[in-house]
Amino acid sequence: MERATYKIEIPFTDHAHCIGRHGNQIQSIMLATDTHIHFPDGNREPNGTKSNQVSITGTTTSIEQARKHIRDILPMSLKFLIPPRELIHIINDDYPLFKYVRMRYGVMVLSRPYVKTGDVYCIVRGLINQPELAEATEYLIQTFYGFESSLVKVTCQTEVSEQYHGYLQTRQQSKDMCIAAIEQYTHATIQFPTTNTNGYGRRTSVIITGTSTQVCQARKLFDLCLPIILVFEISTDKEPTRGMKLTRSFTGEQELLQ
Repeated sequence: MERATYKIEIPFTDHAHCIGRHGNQIQSIMLATDTHIHFPDGNREPNGTKSNQVSITGTTTSIEQARKHIRDILPMSLKFLIPPRELIHIINDDYPLFKYVRMRYGVMVLSRPYVKTGDVYCIVRGLINQPELAEATEYLIQTFYGFESSLVKVTCQTEVSEQYHGYLQTRQQSKDMCIAAIEQYTHATIQFPTTNTNGYGRRTSVIITGTSTQVCQARKLFDLCLPIILVFEISTDKEPTRGMKLTRSFTGEQELLQ
């Protein structure tokens, strides 16, 4: 097999981060792995239909290397409610506590209001494999809430294509990781959108809730459950039966789990 293509799920909200300014970040991955990585063109349109599917083309070895590189740079945001009594101190994002946490942990810290309720949330943003993300969030919660910090719920929002929701929710094989197993192992909860959505406004949004450590751990495991489509060609001149069978297996079922 000389050339192959992975089609993987990357939340469309993270595409700009992965591409980087002037495309520099994704270009460096393509050069390092000798692959071509394509992000959906439709996502550039403000009102267009959003797609999570990213294509990686190269050799079977190089596309796997590129996939791992992309996973390492995936951003992740944790969110928790700022207690109303603390809001009087937070004039803007240059609040001294936020500046200290940014410098100490190497993460972004922002405050954002939720218009529907008037609540203000603290957003801590880093990389999915960055240990300091959970540490920074826990530090902020301890500072804001003190002895009540154990009661604070942290959430993370990720986007998953609707066609995979049913698959992820019903996958129960004991040998494979499934949603119930992730929840049991991490003690986090994973909420898929209902017919009325889950309050976040998008039917693709999946919400993970728990402590900062639980949420970070659950998000990593959740991403490992996402299907990967492998597309490749086999010459039918030499092995017509085998070639047709493999093509149906991978492109028909459209899932190759790591």
